[in-house]
Amino acid sequence: MLLFLADPSYILKRELLFLPFFGWFAWKMDVVGVNRGKKGEALASMTRNSRVQYDEGRQIVIYPEGTRKMPGAEPNYKYGIVHLYNELNATIVPAALNSGLYWPRRSWYLYPGTLVLEFLKPIKKGLTKDKFKTKLEKTIETATNALMDESATGNNPPPKYLYEKSA
Repeated sequence: MLLFLADPSYILKRELLFLPFFGWFAWKMDVVGVNRGKKGEALASMTRNSRVQYDEGRQIVIYPEGTRKMPGAEPNYKYGIVHLYNELNATIVPAALNSGLYWPRRSWYLYPGTLVLEFLKPIKKGLTKDKFKTKLEKTIETATNALMDESATGNNPPPKYLYEKSA
């Protein structure tokens, strides 16, 4: 996403900031590190830090499930994205990816293939929390499933075992 956003700030688990190279780069980018072990405090800190960066004109990037999942696994959207939508009173631009088909969860192995990132129709501010969560999940999951179907039937499909788990 770095190629498409002017000045993104990622929300990620704080432990990633201590990884060599990646963590150093993340610190330099001034990301929002979240201590997920302290739920209420983590939400307040994430909101406070995101507010500062959002007010500076930065784009806030948050993965709504908080982690990568196996392709096709049941969605498990966390409250953080709903909370930020409400607190920042922001229009949200969802995105769909097929990267899990070529770089599976808990694996360092990268399979050859074409990763696709698709920015979806913005969700305007003002929805109730429940309506926003439902719309976000349906929008992302529908588009992600379409990308996976397209990848599986394309010129360079992902490993069959990854796609079969998603069916």
